[in-house]
Amino acid sequence: MSRKSWTVFWLAALLLLFVFNGSLLITDSVESNYALTAKEMVVSGDWLSPQIYGQYWFDKPVFFYWLTALGFKIFGFTEFAARFFPSCFGLAGLGLLIWGAKKLFDDKTAFYSGLVLLTSVEFFLISKSVITDAILFFFFSAVLLFLYLGYSTPQKKYYYVMYAGAALATLTKGPIGFLLPGLIIFLFLAVTKSWQELKQMKLCSGTLLFLIIGLPWYLAMISLHGDAFTKTFLGTHNLLRATVSEHPRDNVIYYYTLVNILALFPWSGFLPQCLWQKFRKQGSWQRPDDLTVFLLLWAAIVFVFFQNMATKYITYTYPLLFPAALLLGRYLAVKGSRVFSRGYLLFHGLFYAVLAGAVYWCRFKGIAPVQDEFLVLLTALAGLGLVYAVK
Repeated sequence: MSRKSWTVFWLAALLLLFVFNGSLLITDSVESNYALTAKEMVVSGDWLSPQIYGQYWFDKPVFFYWLTALGFKIFGFTEFAARFFPSCFGLAGLGLLIWGAKKLFDDKTAFYSGLVLLTSVEFFLISKSVITDAILFFFFSAVLLFLYLGYSTPQKKYYYVMYAGAALATLTKGPIGFLLPGLIIFLFLAVTKSWQELKQMKLCSGTLLFLIIGLPWYLAMISLHGDAFTKTFLGTHNLLRATVSEHPRDNVIYYYTLVNILALFPWSGFLPQCLWQKFRKQGSWQRPDDLTVFLLLWAAIVFVFFQNMATKYITYTYPLLFPAALLLGRYLAVKGSRVFSRGYLLFHGLFYAVLAGAVYWCRFKGIAPVQDEFLVLLTALAGLGLVYAVK
């Protein structure tokens, strides 16, 4: 891709992620909890133990509160300050994706992968939201990207970045920051029968690095707060959420199917064709290459893991957008303008028509709440796609 294309791309990214952030009022209860906790961190001067309304608050680890509090220190107590670091990490996640795509594929794939992520609905929303997910997305993705780079290249020092990323993910979201990437890595090694790679993965020195970065804050909290921390943080906000649903009406088998189709909008219509071609080559079914297997496992395990958790939130499966963007970016780079032919657009029109019907039905049932404006957009796109395709 030309330098001009990349310049326009990054200018668009900056505009989308940062412009008008100061005008987006913090009214959501979840965003308010994070912002108020960070504000009290600044006001009280206690940057170790998160608290809200004068009470200790053990909902999440400390890293996101540190970032938000730092934003307040720099810009004052404003909406722009609260949204500054989520947008920064959204931009960093986009950069990581593009850098990784260049390493794994080529410049053209990197551009299309970046375009898919940047213009996806969920990426835009989360990169402006005062929640932990943009930061987790960056570190979670770094863990798995650098795992594969270490696995597939002679540069085994990449594994150290993997361990550091896991530690920072754990400081951002808790045990899920290392447990879920660890599960993906384990299953990938099992599927590819690559157990010998464990000898190259810097297990001892890497684990030490993980502990040096990730453990001190947890030890300090246990020392200061004892059972109040462990029972609330590990018991209520981790184990209990996994086993008891906070929103029973959303605990349906198709919840994350719908969520992720909407999250990847407007690119989700390409997924069926993309996946079909990963397994179907020269008229027969074939096992994909190791990189494709890794990306598919990454996305599938995130999906299945959270689908089997009792408590469901729209943002939980956000980490699967990274491998999905890589797969779709590669597909678009290879297919080129053919993906915009009349046949493809007809399929897209039908896809979004069915999706709009499914979303309306779920809205009627009170499942996976979606804004009414988004329903109107889906319906309009479905109609336009069908009209253009059969014209």
